[in-house]
Amino acid sequence: MPRSHFATLILILLLCPTVISMLTPTADATTVISQNTVWVGDVAITDDVRVDAGAILTIDPATNVTLSGFRHILIEGTLRIEGTQAGVVQIDGGSAAGGWGGITIAPSGILVASFAQISGARGAVEVQGQAQLDNVTITDSYIGVRVNGTATLDDLVCVRMQMQCIDVSGTATVNRMLVSDSSSAIAQTGHLVLNELAVSGSGAVASIGPGSSGLHTAVSASSVGSAYSVSGQTSLLVDGLTLSSTTLLLEVHAVDGFNLSNVIAPEVSWGITGSSSINLV
Repeated sequence: MPRSHFATLILILLLCPTVISMLTPTADATTVISQNTVWVGDVAITDDVRVDAGAILTIDPATNVTLSGFRHILIEGTLRIEGTQAGVVQIDGGSAAGGWGGITIAPSGILVASFAQISGARGAVEVQGQAQLDNVTITDSYIGVRVNGTATLDDLVCVRMQMQCIDVSGTATVNRMLVSDSSSAIAQTGHLVLNELAVSGSGAVASIGPGSSGLHTAVSASSVGSAYSVSGQTSLLVDGLTLSSTTLLLEVHAVDGFNLSNVIAPEVSWGITGSSSINLV
């Protein structure tokens, strides 16, 4: 073999492992934020993002964050979404629900968000740590806010949720919530104090499971399939429920500890279904 051909063959063999490595699929990349960082203007996210414990990610007013592919933001430190009424922060993964994973607040994490619109997520926000949301709108997602930790939600709006606006298995306080064109407003197995909820054009107001506790006040619903579905041992009072154009008031299954008072329901097709007793006070 000529010397030049032999040298070429050796070079190809040496390069082969590199070529194979480049073609072998690898795990999705993760952008790690380990020091204080500010997002401003138009921010395009093509990798998963993780904010380490001790670091703060701040999103400035009027910032537009777009996510390509099924990306996910994990907060082990602090996320501050600092939108204003005139400069709402937009976080978008596409028009279809489930286009991106969502924001997860780890047990060590903290979220403080104001004037933000989040859309196209599988689960827009999951709170395993602590969160305070003020004037946040979530659209076209599977689940709006899932609370496993502790959260305070003020002026929350959910539109076109394929599952529910909030899913509470931890502890949550909600002041003023508006839900429309969704499967359900609430799924609850934890402690929820709710003051003022309006639901329209949706499948149900709330699904209350075993272990639920707290207080729901000033709940209104129009053009919904059912108001409350309740099962198991609970310690929950619904005080002030106004319904119009609703098919079913209450569905109960082996219920104990559920209390309902001050109901106005002149346009309900069916009252209560199920074999359990409830406390009407």
